[in-house]
Amino acid sequence: MVFVHTRPLSWRKEWQMETEYIGVQKGWAVVGGKKCYFKSGFELRWAQYLEWLKLAGEIVNWEYEPDKFEFEGIRSGTVFYTPDFKVTYPPAVTGKGLLKGDVIYHECKGHLTQKDVTKFSRMAKYHPDVKLELVMQYIPIKPTRKNAEKLRRIDNARKYVERVFDGSKVLKQIGL
Repeated sequence: MVFVHTRPLSWRKEWQMETEYIGVQKGWAVVGGKKCYFKSGFELRWAQYLEWLKLAGEIVNWEYEPDKFEFEGIRSGTVFYTPDFKVTYPPAVTGKGLLKGDVIYHECKGHLTQKDVTKFSRMAKYHPDVKLELVMQYIPIKPTRKNAEKLRRIDNARKYVERVFDGSKVLKQIGL
């Protein structure tokens, strides 16, 4: 579940100044006092967004890659899966299937591969109680010959995750 609220611009600038950013596509950065090695600039911006939600009181906490899930019985291919973010919502949040204090994992993707879809399908099979949302860096609006495969994989992933959404639109709303 994604919440976007408007805050005064001065608050946004002040908050962004408190967030250290190295300025590289991947690498170490500090967000909300947490030092993490982000694998992409998109993951870093998503962490900044989650910190923004935390400061706004919309979420209780976020963690970067805290849990690793195993697919027991699988001997080859994708045996383990580590979602990018673990997001804990406050007890007051209800609706859209969320329970009090519910946890939802966010997976950030710029490019979705068939191996990623396999991970999601195995999560749905081996860990059906775990809620997972797919945050795409960009979702094409119009299908073309060039992006048809990307849209097909996104549609396939929708079968196994709670929801798929365009993270760049969310980030743009708060200036990230």
